[in-house]
Amino acid sequence: MLREYLHYLAMSRRRKWSPGHVRRRQDRLLAELVRHAWNQVPFYRQWYEQAGVLPAQIRGLDDLGRLPLVRKSDMRHLEVKAPAQARDVRLEKCRLVQTSGSSGIPITIYYSRREESIRAAAFHRGLADIMGRFYFRKLNVGPLRPEIEPRLGPFNPKNRLRRSAAVEAAEKEARAFKPHLISGLVSQLYIFALSLRRRGGLDVCPEMIATGGELLLPPTQRLLEEVFRAPVRPYYGAWEFGMIAASCRQSDAYHLCTDDLLVECVAGGRTARPGEEGELVITSLTARTMPFIRYAIGDIAVMGTAGCSCGHPYPRLESLRGRSDDLLVRADGRVLTPFLAAEPLYRLMTLKQFRVTQETVRKFIVEYVADGPLERGEVDRIRRFYAEELLAAETVIRRVPEIPVDPSGKIRKFISRVPRKEG
Repeated sequence: MLREYLHYLAMSRRRKWSPGHVRRRQDRLLAELVRHAWNQVPFYRQWYEQAGVLPAQIRGLDDLGRLPLVRKSDMRHLEVKAPAQARDVRLEKCRLVQTSGSSGIPITIYYSRREESIRAAAFHRGLADIMGRFYFRKLNVGPLRPEIEPRLGPFNPKNRLRRSAAVEAAEKEARAFKPHLISGLVSQLYIFALSLRRRGGLDVCPEMIATGGELLLPPTQRLLEEVFRAPVRPYYGAWEFGMIAASCRQSDAYHLCTDDLLVECVAGGRTARPGEEGELVITSLTARTMPFIRYAIGDIAVMGTAGCSCGHPYPRLESLRGRSDDLLVRADGRVLTPFLAAEPLYRLMTLKQFRVTQETVRKFIVEYVADGPLERGEVDRIRRFYAEELLAAETVIRRVPEIPVDPSGKIRKFISRVPRKEG
């Protein structure tokens, strides 16, 4: 906890640095990271040799584009003969997490105790930005994996400030713990809210709800705000990096949470223009046990600029648009954000859950959970929208008892089975 707090203070101090000071630090860390990856990480040595890149060519951020992109599938393909973990660390001393594999490609991520503290500090700082203060009690609902219990029991500060509970036990835990902030995956909080609403609500009102792991769509946000009687703020994170960005208190944008991450937005092999959608490519400047350098994470976003009316100095993500493998492909070849497929569903207050699957370029399946079937007029309206906007020849709309969660604990709202070219 002390090490985490010291990292938190260092991160907070760096927010007051000039852009030039921050840039010099990032230049230095990037050059050191690439040298370390070349010398100690077999995967990057082989990857950079294949690309014809030498560490001496990477002196700072201006050279970042020389490095080839890395995808999860690349690491999996080479993991036996070229592991992605550093040779100079003892992996048995490290923390590890198995990614959910919701993209179909699970990997095991290793990080040292120091790196764990940095990730925890960045995560707390992101939530502190949302809350507007440093001290708050947080209850995490529906963790994907049980957290390691602190060894010092109830005297450990983490026990006093942070709790985790499965969805089934969250109501009891919330009453006993009285959290200021309730956080969790969108799907898990949605299920928790439905359960609370059936039983008459929760008599302990948190100040804020923080959602992550999935896109927060308007119908879900309305339900959470109704049940918890608190504003809902999303954050953006990943197993590979921890907290990446947290929503601004004064706008719909997301602020990048730490200067220890380099976040690029790439479209067609180039930097995306302002307002243009692109795939996020992220580099962790502090990960040495298992580096992630120019890692194409598979999420689509619109990058903003630095500076904000709230005073946050770091760049913004103007919006998150979903995963690249969930993007829709129209019959005319245009690639579209999955948000478009949800547009005619937003106004349907009776919907509890939904999932849109694109089977072919001209066939869509809309599954929904509701107390009763949609009216004929609503069904016709959805089909007409899909025909006009998505060029669908067939739209199957069916009511189902539930939308099952995937192995990650999430409920995927968009699935595309249509192959498309990268970039």
